[in-house]
Parts: sequence; C-alpha cells; structure tokens
Amino acid sequence: MRTYVCSPPSGDGAPPPQKTPAASPTTFPLRRVRKGSWPELVGEHGEVAKGKIERENPNVTARIVVDGEMYVITDYDCFRVWVWVDKDDGTVVKTPIIG
Repeated sequence: MRTYVCSPPSGDGAPPPQKTPAASPTTFPLRRVRKGSWPELVGEHGEVAKGKIERENPNVTARIVVDGEMYVITDYDCFRVWVWVDKDDGTVVKTPIIG
C-alpha cells in the first residue's frame, strides 16, 4: 500500500514554502493519505469501486473512465483516482491508484 503526502501546487513547479500554520491565513496543510491503491477492486463494478474509494479516502475524488474509449489528462493529482472500467460490463479492469 502506498502512502502519499500532498500539497497544492505553487504554480511555478517549485515545492511550496514551509510555513507554520500561524504564518499565513492561506496556509494549506499537508494531507496524509491512508490508502493510495485499491487492487482488491479489480473485477468489482465501477460505481461500487468509486463509492468504496471515496469512503476509504475522503481526500480523493474517484473518476470512472471507460477503458479504450476515453482519454484522461496525464498530470499527477494526489486528490484524484482514475477507475478504469470495461466498456461492456462496467467492471474495474486496472488497479485504481491515486494520481
């Protein structure tokens, strides 16, 4: 199981400056993610997998993608999980992971 620590991008590609919570009212706290992949969901129906992912990790949004029919953006987003499903029966065909 992977564990990630993410913070919002600073816009220029540089890591965000380290601040104490009292330093600025706009400080965004780092979030520790408890679970980063769900291999047990391969073969499960996509909607069921989406619900389970979002319940187990409320920091992420699961997005259902039909394998072979849809394109996704390739940037890394630590608050997103792609759920790749089969176009015929809607079952998960790839391990959902954060990114």
